[in-house]
Amino acid sequence: MSAVRAVTMGPAPATPPGSPRMSTHPRPAPVDVYDLTEELLLGGTVKGLTITGNADQIHLQRQAPLLEEFVRRGGRVLVNGHIVRPFLPGLTPWRALDHRGPADLVITPSPRTPSSRASTRPNSSTARASRAPPPARS
Repeated sequence: MSAVRAVTMGPAPATPPGSPRMSTHPRPAPVDVYDLTEELLLGGTVKGLTITGNADQIHLQRQAPLLEEFVRRGGRVLVNGHIVRPFLPGLTPWRALDHRGPADLVITPSPRTPSSRASTRPNSSTARASRAPPPARS
């Protein structure tokens, strides 16, 4: 059984023969959203879920206690799509940005978030130059 499962709606579509792969990593084994059971999620073999944007979020919301327990036990969840109905603590519904033009959409690093302290690619000199030095370890 796969350590990561891809949550789908219905059977996973077959990849057409000869389709190019974008990654050399194996694809996660699919599991239908309605087959997320306590045995599957809390049995110790599944370590992560990738949830597609078309998954039934009403059903996932009904499964919130099970999903939360999965995460509390160390499971990881990647949601690939807009949240309409939050099904885990910390998820908020998607909303359109309030913006008036391109200048309002410029992405800037924030010194308060963990991602702004993440390492950058070695060839990214502008990102490296704008990063604050990491905190000293004691």
